[in-house]
Amino acid sequence: MTKVNNFWVPKIDSFKIWVLRDAVEIINITLIDKLKLVRSDGLIVDEVDGKSVPIDLEDGRKFKFWRYKQYDFQDKNTPEYIGIIINAKHLKKRYFEGINSGNIDIILDELNSLNVIRITKDVLLNARVNDLDICFDFPAKIEPFHKLIQRFSDMVKQQWGVDKNAKHTKEHLALYLNNRRTGKPSRPYFKFYHKTIELKNNSKAFADKFLKNVDFENIGRCEMTLANAKHFKHHNIKSRTLAEMFEYNEVPFKKEFKTLGISIEHNGFKGVLQKSYNGWFIKREINFAPKDFWYIKIIKGLIGWIPVDSWPIFEYVMSKEKNAHTKAKMRQCYNDIMAHKDAYQQEKERVELVEEVEQFFRIKNTGH
Repeated sequence: MTKVNNFWVPKIDSFKIWVLRDAVEIINITLIDKLKLVRSDGLIVDEVDGKSVPIDLEDGRKFKFWRYKQYDFQDKNTPEYIGIIINAKHLKKRYFEGINSGNIDIILDELNSLNVIRITKDVLLNARVNDLDICFDFPAKIEPFHKLIQRFSDMVKQQWGVDKNAKHTKEHLALYLNNRRTGKPSRPYFKFYHKTIELKNNSKAFADKFLKNVDFENIGRCEMTLANAKHFKHHNIKSRTLAEMFEYNEVPFKKEFKTLGISIEHNGFKGVLQKSYNGWFIKREINFAPKDFWYIKIIKGLIGWIPVDSWPIFEYVMSKEKNAHTKAKMRQCYNDIMAHKDAYQQEKERVELVEEVEQFFRIKNTGH
């Protein structure tokens, strides 16, 4: 079983590219050239410029192609582009690597194998990038991650127009801030979600097909979107092609101005994530929750020492309590004790996870 070995490493999860139609070979005219919607009996029912054409495969991978025309005020013409959405699932079993210069050939082969278009590596690398999703993964058990979501939800800077959406179910554990439509350069689409839960519930076909030999248990993810040129400008990213994006994230940059006694550096997408995090969240001390851990330990010891059924004792104590909420708390406490849950250990894991994640977002002498 292969272990995920690139925790805390910023990477590219997905993006949209635009290539000139003349730069690629069109193979499937129905999908790309005419964008005709055809019924099973062959009758054309619609034809729309710019409408995306999805290809959904049974293994959970999805591809999208579409036509797009844009007026060029400088050259006074209307060039035509082919839009393509690419994501890390196209890497199949190498999904957790994220898309980078070392595995782009896999993406190229996957695109060409669909027989929709034929594109060269040079054209792909020089395509302009928009709607760029960057992320990093980190080890996270479900219960500490749940507490992490609660903490960050309370730390969101309150402002008019902020869209905050938290999910706390067994099938969906996440915190979403804004979305692709409402994200702004200073407040982009930003999210924390439990990647293990997402793969098992929303991407099961993909995980069953390609990740059966990958250990993806207990993984959390932070992800954000750089939607357009305004977002890139906000982070002082001058890179716009795919090749330039790879270089920006994979090649360290530092420039010294000796006469001024200063240096400027950037640390790739980590700096982008740090700046966006600090735009979204207030700073707050990490505290150990004031729970009665030692009382619980004493009760566990007594239950183990006295050879009688403990439930009638708890039932008697609860019968003396009139408040329904307090009774429910007492019952939950008993269930936790009898299930041998170590509340102290759970709280310790929560604090350690919060410290690790917030350590990632601490900015140290960067150009962001």
